[in-house]
Amino acid sequence: MRSDRRLTTPDVTVTCRSPVCGRMLTLDLLIREDKRVQIGWKVRACTLGMASLGIVALAGIGQTESQIAEVGHQLSDLLQGKAIAFPDP
Repeated sequence: MRSDRRLTTPDVTVTCRSPVCGRMLTLDLLIREDKRVQIGWKVRACTLGMASLGIVALAGIGQTESQIAEVGHQLSDLLQGKAIAFPDP
């Protein structure tokens, strides 16, 4: 995850800046039939940010927007101390 791997013709590009540390992450997505088929990135983040990117880059392929959003909600609940059973993968 330390090396950038941008997509040349993404369908969507999103850039986020952390309000905590100011680090930036750019994601490129190639989407077919509502599923992510390729993910590219440019990362300027700490180890936690790079680890999060690694999870998204591996587990996000083949997932729909609603599936990714649901896991995001579950992760938020987990960080608030709630017991969560994550689906595979």
